[in-house]
Amino acid sequence: MPVDDRTFYNLKTLHWWFLAGCLLMLGATVWLGLRDADRPWRRFQSQRREAVEPWLEAARSAADQPTYAAVDVPSAHKPSRSPVFDVFDRDTGIRELHVHEFPVAIGGAVMPRVDRCTTCHAGIGDAAEGLVHNPLVSGRSVVAVRLPLPFGSAETTDDAKFDTPEALHEALGWTLIDRAVTGRRRPAVLAIRPESPAARGDLRVGDVITQVGDRAVANAAEVTRELLDVVKRLRDSASGGNTTGTGSGAAVVQVGYPAEFFPDRTVPAVVLTVERGTEPPLASHPRLDLFVGEESPHPASRFGCTVCHDGQPWATDFAHAGHTIVRDDGAVDTRSGLREWPEPMLPDSLVEARCIRCHYEVFDLADDAVRAAAVAPRAVRGYRLVRRLGCFGCHEISGYRDGERTGPDLRLEPPAVEAAESLSTEFVLPDDLSARLKSLADGDVTRIAVEQTVDTLVHWREASPLEDPIASARWNELLRLLREVPARPGTLKKVGPSLRHVGEKLSKASIRRIVDDPRSVRINAKMPRLFGVDSHLSRSQRASTQAMEQAEIACIAEYLVWKSVPSSGNGSSQVEPWKQPDSESIVRGKELFETQGCLACHTHRDYPDVSETIGPDLSDLSGRISGGRRALRWLEAWLRSPASYSPRTKMPVVDVQYSPLSTPSAYKDGALIADDPVADLANYLLSSEASAAVPEASPAAMNETIDRLFREFAASRLSDDQIDECVEKGLSAEQAAALGPGWESLVGDASLEAKARFVGYQAIARRGCFGCHTIPGFEGTAPIGPPLSDFGRKPVELLAFEQIDRYLAETEAGRKQAETPDGREYLGLLKKRRREGFLYQKLVAPRSFDYQIAETKHYSELFRMGQFALSSEDVAAIMTFVLGLTQDAPGGAWSPYGEGGQAEDAARARLMHARARPIFEEYGCDACHVFRPEQWTFRYAPEMWYPPVPRETYPIALPEVTQSQREASKRRDLAGFQSATVRGLPQYDMEGNLLEDVDEFDQPLYFFTLLEPAVIDGEVWPVGGAQLAISEPQLTDRKEAWGGRFARELHPLLLQRLMQLGATMGEAEAWGLGPPLLIHEGEAVRSDWLNEYLASPVVVRPSCALRMPRFAFSERERETIVAYFETVAQQKQRGTVPGTLEALLPRYPDSASRAAAWEKAHALLTDTKTYCGKCHAIGSRLPPDETGIVTAPRLDRVRDRLKKEHLVRWVADPKSVLPYTSMPVNFPPNGEPLDRSLFDADSRQQMAAVIDLLLHYDEFLLERAVSSDSKDESDAAMP
Repeated sequence: MPVDDRTFYNLKTLHWWFLAGCLLMLGATVWLGLRDADRPWRRFQSQRREAVEPWLEAARSAADQPTYAAVDVPSAHKPSRSPVFDVFDRDTGIRELHVHEFPVAIGGAVMPRVDRCTTCHAGIGDAAEGLVHNPLVSGRSVVAVRLPLPFGSAETTDDAKFDTPEALHEALGWTLIDRAVTGRRRPAVLAIRPESPAARGDLRVGDVITQVGDRAVANAAEVTRELLDVVKRLRDSASGGNTTGTGSGAAVVQVGYPAEFFPDRTVPAVVLTVERGTEPPLASHPRLDLFVGEESPHPASRFGCTVCHDGQPWATDFAHAGHTIVRDDGAVDTRSGLREWPEPMLPDSLVEARCIRCHYEVFDLADDAVRAAAVAPRAVRGYRLVRRLGCFGCHEISGYRDGERTGPDLRLEPPAVEAAESLSTEFVLPDDLSARLKSLADGDVTRIAVEQTVDTLVHWREASPLEDPIASARWNELLRLLREVPARPGTLKKVGPSLRHVGEKLSKASIRRIVDDPRSVRINAKMPRLFGVDSHLSRSQRASTQAMEQAEIACIAEYLVWKSVPSSGNGSSQVEPWKQPDSESIVRGKELFETQGCLACHTHRDYPDVSETIGPDLSDLSGRISGGRRALRWLEAWLRSPASYSPRTKMPVVDVQYSPLSTPSAYKDGALIADDPVADLANYLLSSEASAAVPEASPAAMNETIDRLFREFAASRLSDDQIDECVEKGLSAEQAAALGPGWESLVGDASLEAKARFVGYQAIARRGCFGCHTIPGFEGTAPIGPPLSDFGRKPVELLAFEQIDRYLAETEAGRKQAETPDGREYLGLLKKRRREGFLYQKLVAPRSFDYQIAETKHYSELFRMGQFALSSEDVAAIMTFVLGLTQDAPGGAWSPYGEGGQAEDAARARLMHARARPIFEEYGCDACHVFRPEQWTFRYAPEMWYPPVPRETYPIALPEVTQSQREASKRRDLAGFQSATVRGLPQYDMEGNLLEDVDEFDQPLYFFTLLEPAVIDGEVWPVGGAQLAISEPQLTDRKEAWGGRFARELHPLLLQRLMQLGATMGEAEAWGLGPPLLIHEGEAVRSDWLNEYLASPVVVRPSCALRMPRFAFSERERETIVAYFETVAQQKQRGTVPGTLEALLPRYPDSASRAAAWEKAHALLTDTKTYCGKCHAIGSRLPPDETGIVTAPRLDRVRDRLKKEHLVRWVADPKSVLPYTSMPVNFPPNGEPLDRSLFDADSRQQMAAVIDLLLHYDEFLLERAVSSDSKDESDAAMP
């Protein structure tokens, strides 16, 4: 069969089509190759390889072999090549970090995390080793530096050194280059000679010089020319004596040289404007001490990048990676890829939010007893604000999911606490049942205790059943709530005061005024404004809404007063006529107010400089507390026993006492002329002029509005016919009991007051007042707001943005928001429908999302979130915390608090600090006490520094310092100076300001007392030695103390009182009359004693101007505080020479020798003329001082209070522990002993016997009793 060579298609045409296809494929391949070669990450890697790395290498070479001149571009730079060849370069490619322990959840899938961030950010961990300063530091800034021109100095020998460019650069000690570290053609500093003028002018390697004076410069030659011109003009004008501002374009100032704090002479300096730092992706991480490096706590090889920053881990493109760039005008960078990835990166201002993911206790990110600076200050501030404002009262913030810890846990105490209090106050119960319920109401809630109490209550009630249906329903509901104790109950108390007894304290008018606008009553009120927030409403809506709100306010006041029950602390409710107290009582009350610790928590208009906000402002109590004389009785009873009115209050029982130091007006000719300090304090607080009275809002004036509200609220449970019947006749008891809480006000009563009480209940329920306040009838009511436990991962699709864009564009309030810097940043995110923007708007204008929507809603359906008084920083801080709530905290070995509870020392210290810090802040402990002293960092020239004055002391009083610490203290910086960081107490004057003198250079000089040992210039400066003299120019950093604000405010007042009394006590010793430092608490006191002291404080230092109040600490809180001090003591672990403790303790051959030594030591302790007994009490023997100012702690219970090592160190050298103590060194190591007629031995033997006696005082008394026929009662220890 012949072969048919015919084809269906024309082969020539097919060949052409094939050629076209091949060309198209080739073109597509070339296009894809070029596109791939031109990817930004390749450019970044090429820029780093061809510009940054050669520049850094050149800088290292210049530092090793300096050529101080303007040099050319380093030869290490490679010539540019086509991007196409980069595709075949092994040094160019995608770089990955595999972080499988933190998988990525996408929808329902979980995928391994592979971060490719270092593909672009290749130098993220580059610390530029070998260079003094890191030119790759993140973040570009513009700074002005003053470059000294030291004519004729030792560095320059003669002025001719400044004549030529080469000589100029050599004299200044720098190397300039015409290329910045990023490759830009700009004059940059490549190298700096140590101790040169450039170094002492604070120039840094990598600085780009943009201006000399006010003249812009583009290259190193122009910099040189401008500097030579300045030098020439300075010489020309030297004859006129004016060298400031010389030359056109020059900005010349006079500076001290070689440093302002060590001015050997004054020289001219030219002002240079430089750009410092590098922008990403070429920059290194800004906190290499915390991240990226293998030696840091968060190495990139283990944690990656997106664990903290979010974004798409696999992306190598700017948009797909999910970067969030907000421009200065507020617009969000369109390349941000917001639609491509559900979790784009957070903006820089909120990046600390992701710290909370792992550090869910949050306060371990704050400063602590060792660390003087917070790691994440904005996140910590947000956490504080959320706790202080009580956001968790309306929004559940749970830190647990399926029994596992997953985030910050801010849950309220279980309803059983309030239910127990309600049962004990609303029903008459046997004493034993009341006592059990009171224990539960105090917060000691355990399942076993609750079950036993409920069983007893049930059996008791079965024997005496309730006949009233409403009372029976109430009883059963409270029992049900009492049983509800979860396995992991919340621990937080409500932030507002209890309103259970509000009728005893406030009138209806006062309540209405507070509810209407809290800040009109208290300027620092935490309570949000719930009414009058109507910028989102139209004019017609605003008028009707205001009428409804005023009716609601009146009804709330009506309900609260109706539900108020008498407290156990106040008797008669009869209103007695008010009688103005005498002026002497008010003066005494004011003295008590300023010295007894009230200002540690409260503010008052008489003290405008105090800004503490733990407690309410007390300036206008007379205008807030109602009832004339009853107000005084109520306030006195509250001051004596706050828990009688509010069992969960943080207000302590304050032991207010008269003393010549605190209340001099209470004494006349040395005799006490007053008898009731609490009454004096109450008289002072009520003496301020009351604000204008608020007229009572009669419900009758709002009859129609209240009826409308009643019908709207009742419609949720009753039909229209039932509502009409209720309005006519009221409800039966059975009906009200069946309907639930709030309806009892309508039993047999259809009056306007009954309807107002019902509306008041509904208004409180709708507004969520019970989230912050204890209110009868609202025990166990669910929060009104949505939970925030995982808001940081909440899908954006679930957020109702509504008509927010129109609100911002059409309303005056919305337009004003866009004019603020924060508004421009976050509103851009809001328009992009980001959760950050939604949260910002919720905090700034919470009801703005109801714009144009409110018209379609009933009044009871309108948004009701209150308006808090927040600054822009407060808003950003709260956003940071809330966005950190992701409920995906890692556990096990990844937890910063240790695995399975078996935490290492550092992890346990973090955990204890995080748990104790909120207790200290909420109870105001850190307002009085210092937990970490003030920290100063200063520079000094070694040749000007002075060695410490030697002190004769025992080895146990000296710190152990390693050789590496000594060598580190002698390390010089580039300018040739050394620096030191010290912690202690600056010296203050009589006005409470830093005591200022002048040094030999006429510069301000301050004096600093060490509270912790320091190593300066290789020498150990012990505690108790001479003060440090530090001039103002030396100070480079000053960190405030943690705590002690009130102690610092009290100190100058005590100095003035001491002068009035004629007491011979110095400025330093006066610190001992205020609240004590707690920096050595864990090292000093026994844990068991401290726990008992926190539960029931006793007088330890009678000389103190105020007493430790008794706080209502729970057992858990006390244990947390004690554990905190224990871990701090272990963390700080004061080093001492081994064996020094045992060397100071005596060794007796037999018991008789020991008993004899004890007797002699006892003679020293009880001597009231010269030795210990002059200041200390022991047994029934009191010191002779009548004023009490020099009365020291008792000695017969020292062993129970102090740890052995601390006691030995204290007796050996008191000032080595507390430098301001007035206790002398009684037993100098090589000095004269005490009275040999009492104890014939040297100082060391006397001290050893005294210490041994103090440690065994009970045994000494027992042996005395056994050896004597009759016990000396005068020597018995005080109970």
